[in-house]
Amino acid sequence: MLKCSFWKIPLLLFIALFLIAGCSAINDFMQEEMRGPSWDTNVRLPLIPTQEIKLVDILNENDQEYDDEDIFSFEFELDKMDFGLDEIELEDIDYDPIETTMPEIKIDFGEVFNGTIDSFGFAENTDITLDEEVPPVDLSDNFTTITIRQGTLDLFLAIDPEDNDLEFDIEIILFDNGQELAQGSSQFSDGTAHVEIDLAGTDLPNEIDLEFRITNPNQDYNGQLNYSVKMDSITIEKVTGLDEIDVEESLTLNLLADEFDENIKEIVMEEGKLILAPNIPDAWNIDFSIEKIYINDQELSPVSEGVFSIEGVVFNLEDSLEVKIDFRAAGTDVTYDTTETVDFNISLADLLWKEITVSGLLTDMEDFTIDEEIFATGLDELEEWLEGIGLAEEAITLILQVDNQTDFVLSSDLSLILLYTHEGTEEESVIEADDFNVDPREAKEIRFLSGEIPSMPHSIKIPESTLEIAIPEGEDDITITRADYFSMVGDADFKLKFLVQPGGVENDVATGKLELDTDDQDVLDGWIQNVLIDFYNANDLPLYLDITVFFSNDEENIFDQDNPNWTIGLPETGTAENYLVEISKDDLETFKEPAWYGIRVEILKDITEPQEIIFKYGDSFSTKANLDVEIRVNPHED
Repeated sequence: MLKCSFWKIPLLLFIALFLIAGCSAINDFMQEEMRGPSWDTNVRLPLIPTQEIKLVDILNENDQEYDDEDIFSFEFELDKMDFGLDEIELEDIDYDPIETTMPEIKIDFGEVFNGTIDSFGFAENTDITLDEEVPPVDLSDNFTTITIRQGTLDLFLAIDPEDNDLEFDIEIILFDNGQELAQGSSQFSDGTAHVEIDLAGTDLPNEIDLEFRITNPNQDYNGQLNYSVKMDSITIEKVTGLDEIDVEESLTLNLLADEFDENIKEIVMEEGKLILAPNIPDAWNIDFSIEKIYINDQELSPVSEGVFSIEGVVFNLEDSLEVKIDFRAAGTDVTYDTTETVDFNISLADLLWKEITVSGLLTDMEDFTIDEEIFATGLDELEEWLEGIGLAEEAITLILQVDNQTDFVLSSDLSLILLYTHEGTEEESVIEADDFNVDPREAKEIRFLSGEIPSMPHSIKIPESTLEIAIPEGEDDITITRADYFSMVGDADFKLKFLVQPGGVENDVATGKLELDTDDQDVLDGWIQNVLIDFYNANDLPLYLDITVFFSNDEENIFDQDNPNWTIGLPETGTAENYLVEISKDDLETFKEPAWYGIRVEILKDITEPQEIIFKYGDSFSTKANLDVEIRVNPHED
């Protein structure tokens, strides 16, 4: 039989309640761990891009729209006023044929003849002459005729049988058909003799006769005389019928520097070619090839036959250009004459300079004349566009930005003419530059300030003027490079006046669609904690203004007063500041797509008497806005 004590029932109930409470706590802990942490972060969203608003846009209530850049500013390139010195060109130079004589050449003929006198004998102290016994020396295998500038004919003698005790004096004479050409003498001893005959100035035929004169023999002798004839290191003035030639020689040509601008002292070449073509007479039957060529000792690189690069070569034009040519002459049955002139055709082509040293102005840099109309459209529309806005005194400032990146000094008598129509009559006003002198390597503003003119000009002209370029005082010469230049660019500014009536001026000056993309919209649909609009404004206007910014979901009614809007006051010129606005979640709904913004400006709204303001066309203020959103990431609902 089952038995149960009464006191056990409460104990079992307590244990059951404890287990239930524990399971619930564990479940809450697990859920907390699974959903992760939560935190707040700031996100910046772009609302309004930078808007630059000119004062003329605030004052202008006309519906006409013009391109300000066409109306209010201009850039112009005047004739020869935007000038890079790389525009200076060096013309090709074709020199007149240069007449020159060819250099003397040296030839080693070597051994030209071997001979033997079989009956060679004499008694002690008995002089003898050998002429008929000596056969003619035939040189026809070497040349037909030759004129020798320098060199020797060498005869080497030996006897057979040898007798080293035999001594005598020997003189050898060369003849051509009985006419003595040259002679030389020596002493025979130790079984041999060397007779050297000077051939300088000799016209040597292709066959010569020899005469041997022997005197003062120290003993009797009877035997045979052997001899050989050699011709080495013969400097030739003229030769015909030369059997073979293959020599290397040099010649020098002088090119006059007066083919270049007289003020150029030196040129460093960037590119260019020297072209050389010698006119060697065909009758010479010679192959002439240029091995190397130099200008003022600077070797040139070959490009093709007869064409050489002058890249990097320095032309010193204070003296003549010295062109040295190393050449090779080769051929058979050759004529070569150093007394006959030969023409060399030389030209310099495709010249591109790298640096030029000058002692004065180059031709391309002289006589800069300016006579141009800068622009003739746009300005006549200005009065119609700016209804109620007129010109103040000294209303128009024209500025030339002159950039002189040369080592010259620039100056000019440049002036400007403003053309305008007043009461139906065409009139003009001339304005002068305040100071048109620009030093080397200087960028300078040249200002032209008009006097009072009654109406807006419709065009601006430059009367005939000159730009003077000069070497700075105290300097003898300067070096220019291809990177050097000078240029002028113009701009204009208008000083305007406007009479503001009591109550001021109010104008809606800008509208646009908000720049929120899909990701930005997702942020706005998140768990928003706080929202600020950060307006950044910079005022360069000469007066206080109120800016009101509207936001709307209706593009047609952006400036409805019921739309969210905020007004910001901006002090006058030089103010730049951030303006923060906290917005409600209700207003935040306005920024959901689609959404637009509008900017309204008020000036002088509190004046009770008419007030004249004077300003420049370029005077403006700028504004932009961002949305700073504080959002909770991974929010938990308790």
